[in-house]
Amino acid sequence: MRRSSGFFTLLLIGIVIVGVGIYMGTQSHQVTYQSHSAGTIAHFLADDDEHKGYLQMDGSDDLFVVPENSFTPTINGIDTLKNGYRISFVYAPSETEHVDIKSTLGTHLEGDGAEVVQLTLLEGDNGSTNQVFTTSDYTKNPQGFYKNNWTYGGGLIALGAILAIVSLFLPKTRPQQGFSINQPGAYPPGGQFPPNTQYPPQPGQFPPQPGPYAPQPGQYPPPQQQGYPYNQPPNNNPYNQPPGY
Repeated sequence: MRRSSGFFTLLLIGIVIVGVGIYMGTQSHQVTYQSHSAGTIAHFLADDDEHKGYLQMDGSDDLFVVPENSFTPTINGIDTLKNGYRISFVYAPSETEHVDIKSTLGTHLEGDGAEVVQLTLLEGDNGSTNQVFTTSDYTKNPQGFYKNNWTYGGGLIALGAILAIVSLFLPKTRPQQGFSINQPGAYPPGGQFPPNTQYPPQPGQFPPQPGPYAPQPGQYPPPQQQGYPYNQPPNNNPYNQPPGY
């Protein structure tokens, strides 16, 4: 009896899921906020498909990510934020994602950007001041919070452990017996035949067959009717003289 291939597949999947859960859990961390003082927007590029904006302030190479739909009120891309506007904002340095976006005018922003959680528009086209946009995370925890990933990681660990345990109860498979053409008595002791011998047929294995040139009954007339000289009686008269000479 041996384990089936399904056992190893299910066991491997369970181990991988457990590993992912452990990794996710170890990524738990304290989220703290930092403030960026008032400044001028150097570049703001919006991705309408992702509903995100990517921000770079004048005189800095740092990048920031603005999840537009997460704010109240909603930030509507360049209709809300434009190059040259003055803003201040709060961001989470530990919450980052890779930025790689290029505008139709050739502006290219690339690097890791920290997530903005609160933004204050100090001056817009209509001269408005102190318009505040806030995310729910910042509203609930303005001093920061502990981001616990063990809730999701623990669920994955439990799922992987269940799969690994279930794999232990999969039925085992019997080893298949090898097919052999050797028949009892087919080979002499030692497995070798004497030189110039043929493979001995088994009883009943090959019934006798008529030779390929053996005449069948009624197929050919008797040899004497064919007129072959070697089938005639011997001629004792070498000169073919009539009798009496």
